Amino acid sequence: ATCETSGSCDASDPLHPCWEGVKEALGGHDEYLALEELEQGECCIETMYQAAIATQLPPSAKLVVERHFIAVAATHERIRNLRDAAKPRL
Repeated sequence: ATCETSGSCDASDPLHPCWEGVKEALGGHDEYLALEELEQGECCIETMYQAAIATQLPPSAKLVVERHFIAVAATHERIRNLRDAAKPRL
């Protein structure tokens, strides 16, 4: 699966913009908007894991990062599916 985010991922502070968007979406009680914000955050996290895997890590560290990436990718997929299920029907 590919990331569908329109924003950018900032490795120095990847969660702050996502968290602000989620707080705003929850304040409006918009399930789809909240899930959209969460999906974008998951996309950024997944992108950062992919970048880490592409670097020259020691084999033991690379194995740990790859295992974490599998869990991150699965969570991203679940959030994406929830978001898609909550999409308003026209």
